[in-house]
Amino acid sequence: MSPSADKAPTPQEAVRPRILCMDGVDTDLCNRRLTGAPDQPLPEGRADRFSEAAAQAVLGGTGHLVLVYRNAVRSLQAGLRAQHPAAGILAAWKETGSGLLALRRQARRRVLLIEESALLHGTEAELAPLVTLLDGSLAAPLAAPDETPDILALVAIQALAADAQTQAIDMELEASSIATGEQPWSLEQIDAMTRNLHGLETEVTRLRTQQEDAAGTLATLTAERDLLMDQLSELHAEVQGQAGAAEALKQQLAKAEGQTREQEKALAEATARTTAARAERARQMEAVTAERDLLQAHIAQLKEEWQGQASATAAQAAERDLLLEHLAEVQAEARLRDQDLAQATRKVTDLDAALKAAQTTGQAQRQALTEEMTAKLQAARADTAKAETELTRVAAKLATLQRESAQQQQASSDEMVRSKQGAQGAVDAARKEAAEATQENARLTAELASLTAQKLHHAAHAARLARELDSAKEHWGDILAQAEQRELALHQGLENLTQEYSRLIASRSWRITEPLRAANTLLGRRNKGN
Repeated sequence: MSPSADKAPTPQEAVRPRILCMDGVDTDLCNRRLTGAPDQPLPEGRADRFSEAAAQAVLGGTGHLVLVYRNAVRSLQAGLRAQHPAAGILAAWKETGSGLLALRRQARRRVLLIEESALLHGTEAELAPLVTLLDGSLAAPLAAPDETPDILALVAIQALAADAQTQAIDMELEASSIATGEQPWSLEQIDAMTRNLHGLETEVTRLRTQQEDAAGTLATLTAERDLLMDQLSELHAEVQGQAGAAEALKQQLAKAEGQTREQEKALAEATARTTAARAERARQMEAVTAERDLLQAHIAQLKEEWQGQASATAAQAAERDLLLEHLAEVQAEARLRDQDLAQATRKVTDLDAALKAAQTTGQAQRQALTEEMTAKLQAARADTAKAETELTRVAAKLATLQRESAQQQQASSDEMVRSKQGAQGAVDAARKEAAEATQENARLTAELASLTAQKLHHAAHAARLARELDSAKEHWGDILAQAEQRELALHQGLENLTQEYSRLIASRSWRITEPLRAANTLLGRRNKGN
């Protein structure tokens, strides 16, 4: 349709028209139609994106405004192809269309509306108002794309028909715009679109069939998976049950080995403490020896001084006699102290030897007991494995005899049916064999029960060995505790003797009688020399 009610703008009025493209319009294609190239400027300017400020700037002057828009059906078709919701597309286009109509009403004679497809594909005759504004500068029409209408076009038409207000705005814009001879859909295009629809329906049906087949396959696979999981659970439970006894024995053995290592560690610590006590006692004995040597040297010095004063007065001789008597008493006391110290030293040596003997004996007994327990445990494991092997063999033999008995009974029954006359002997023989098979079955069952009892006996024997091992560990733990207590007692006795010796050395009487001890020692040496 053409705006017949509006007067076409004159060339004088068409000075410097401003071309603005609304949202969704391809500006580059529009410039190619206007100039022949998208980057070549128009004498009056390029087609630009629409903005309210630009439009109002044109309408505020004397120039003309050309608005290129896209109709509602094409906008809906493009939006649906981009998977946008139809309601949102219609709302946005309604707002754009209302704005175009408002600008058209604001300056009716200076606003020219044109749909995008009309600008791109219309002839110069169809676009005469625009050609007049551009002073004849319009490129050749662009070739319309050879496309078959798709289902989205029909959906767009139906969506527009569902919104009466938007459809009214679209019709009003079409009535106010430059009209072109738009070609309707051809019959070939309609047939092609119909074939596409049928192909789409066939594809949907095929996909649904594939989906149903996949669902059935998935259900079958799920059932097989559940069955396999159940079998796997049963096998796992059986394996766990068979490995339970061996794992328990392994844990008991590991626990016994750990306790043995702890006892060895405690024994090593006790040995280290005993060694440290010996070293301390050796240091103390060295200190006593050094002090004794010092005292002997001092006594020798006093002896020399006493020899220099031997020719003193009688009073000094009487005093010397008195001092000698006191020295004899102190010397006797010192000998007693030396005897006590020697006795204590011998006692410490004896206790140390006893501790070494106890440690050696305890280590040997513990090693022997550990080896014995290990041997018994290995023998019990071997017996258990042998019993399990024999049990498996007997069970297999029992199953074989049962099958043979069933086969013989079946053969006897068939022979009885075929030869009822004169087959009593064969029947008796078959019955005898069946009885023998039954007896063999009973014997094997008894043997199986015996092997089961032996297996239980071996398990009880293994438990008893484990208890004996625990008892032995407890016994040697008590021996080790007793040795540690004896070691502590020895340390305490050594400490008491050391304190007693220190008190003796630090006593006042010992310091006072030091010259007398020296003199007594000197006299004793002289008497021994004489």
